[in-house]
Amino acid sequence: MAGRERGRGWLLLIAGVCALLAGVLARLVRRALHEAARGETVTVWVTPSGTHYHRRDCVALSRSTPARVALSAARDDGLTPCELCEPPV
Repeated sequence: MAGRERGRGWLLLIAGVCALLAGVLARLVRRALHEAARGETVTVWVTPSGTHYHRRDCVALSRSTPARVALSAARDDGLTPCELCEPPV
């Protein structure tokens, strides 16, 4: 019986973490949509030799010195969104 109780505890912990992450993701999406609706320039981060654009906190940028650019400029340069951080498209 104790094994079942422990299993339920892990399930509750995982569900809580998933709910927290979903809330953070929803907040980020709302913020990006709000900026776009107000006509603000959406910015992304690129590296001099990269082929993708990123969010500022992307782990792929940890060893680089990224530059802040407008999303439209990144797309015009042929860059594609990073699959790790899923920046705005």
